[in-house]
Amino acid sequence: MFVDLAIASSIAAAVILRCLREDLHADRRLIAAFIVISIYGPTLQIPYAIEQLRDGLSGSLRAAQAKFHEDLDFMANYPGEAFCDSPMLCFRAGREFLVDPFNASQAIKLGRLDASPLLDKVRRGDFTIIQLSTLEGHPFGPPLNGGPDVEREFRRILDERYRMVRTSQRRVFYVPR
Repeated sequence: MFVDLAIASSIAAAVILRCLREDLHADRRLIAAFIVISIYGPTLQIPYAIEQLRDGLSGSLRAAQAKFHEDLDFMANYPGEAFCDSPMLCFRAGREFLVDPFNASQAIKLGRLDASPLLDKVRRGDFTIIQLSTLEGHPFGPPLNGGPDVEREFRRILDERYRMVRTSQRRVFYVPR
């Protein structure tokens, strides 16, 4: 689990400040610098918070939630083995997912995982539904140590063996031809 420095420092700011002042007898400039730094991180989040508030008030968050639930229903009611770019979507749909795309892509890029079993499953049409991000490219890419471009081969097989049946927000769904 990764902990954001801004969150960690804001949680511990009072303790660190007391330590600087009473235990270390730090100079006032150092204490002032620490206060500025501890406020800086949360201050950077203000524009994002305002954007989220705006989206919430405009109803776009409700629309996004409704679209997610439509995708969830689609995944839950589509029989067979699924490949999910979004493990949360598969999990919430009650689907078993065999591949964690992020970790698999990292292992493939580092040369620690052979991509051929995954490519063979796609080639055979073993996945009755494939959900990907609508963002261009999949995180597989070519291995960092050279070798075939797994992403290009994945897309070639996908185009050859599957057809797109649904697109929504940031997700696209494919089924075998």
